Amino acid sequence: MRAMVQKAESGAADLRFCTDRALLLDLLTSATGEYATLARNLSSEMARMSCLEYRRKLAEVDDMRMVAEHALNALLGHREEHGC
Repeated sequence: MRAMVQKAESGAADLRFCTDRALLLDLLTSATGEYATLARNLSSEMARMSCLEYRRKLAEVDDMRMVAEHALNALLGHREEHGC
């Protein structure tokens, strides 16, 4: 019985300290932070931009949003596959 409890506790510890999960969380955090920064900068500067410059900046914001979505999907996929 004691061995079963220790095995369960070590498995729980493995899930809490999963290095892949930590890397995916870091990626998600940095991508969403960068997305928020780009979107905030765009909204504050768009009145002074030309149409071409606005489209370029909007494309950057959209690209970063996609990176953040991919990071979230990778994290969710890892959770389903690995259980953490």
